[in-house]
This record gives sequence, structure tokens and C-alpha cells, in this order.
Amino acid sequence: MMLNCGPGTAVATPSSAVTLLFVGSPSVVTLGDWTFLNVTGYNAWYFSLDVVVFAVWKTAESGATIAVETGGASVAAGQTGSFYVPVFNIGEGIYVVTVFGVTPGNNPITLPLQLQITLG
Repeated sequence: MMLNCGPGTAVATPSSAVTLLFVGSPSVVTLGDWTFLNVTGYNAWYFSLDVVVFAVWKTAESGATIAVETGGASVAAGQTGSFYVPVFNIGEGIYVVTVFGVTPGNNPITLPLQLQITLG
């Protein structure tokens, strides 16, 4: 389902609240019958983090938001973890996807990551 998942770029300036750093190359993967956006995060904090990752999908052509999907995981201190965010009912096309993470209490803990993804 994935033709191209371009490199991500941070779109904000660092702050003291940034404790999870997105690392590696995001990808669109198929696991069984399901399709996911997979991103990897490094926990730079000194204790385990529970993280909710959001992916906001917008069409590249018009910029209209077509979906907001979420995934989550716990990441031990000083470790990396994979986040699988489902891709539901998103058709073929080119999209700009903004990915960011928050705690279960809705405190931001990442810089937003902006991706260009082609599905088809």
C-alpha cells in the first residue's frame, strides 16, 4: 500500500518538555490485514513513559484534514519503542501527515514530525 514515505522533518523548536525523540525512518507497514504508520521513539527521560501518538492526515493537494488516528506504547527509560498508528479508510493519494506524542494526561512530550506519504 505504500509507494513512498518521505523523510520526516521536525517542525517546532525544542523545549524542556521534549522527552521522546522520534528516530529512524517512519514507514507504512502491513501486519496481517491491517495497515499502520510505524514510527520509532527514543525515551530520553529517566523513567518509563506511556505515550499516545497521534497522526493527523491531510491531503497534500488541498490541506484538508481527512483523518486523525492514534496509537500508543510504553517506552522504558533510555530505550526505543515502536509505535503503530492504524491507517483506516484512507484511500490512494499523497498526504502530509503530522505525528506527535502526548502523555495519557495530554502533556506534549515530542516535537511534531511532518511526513509526506504516498499511498497507492
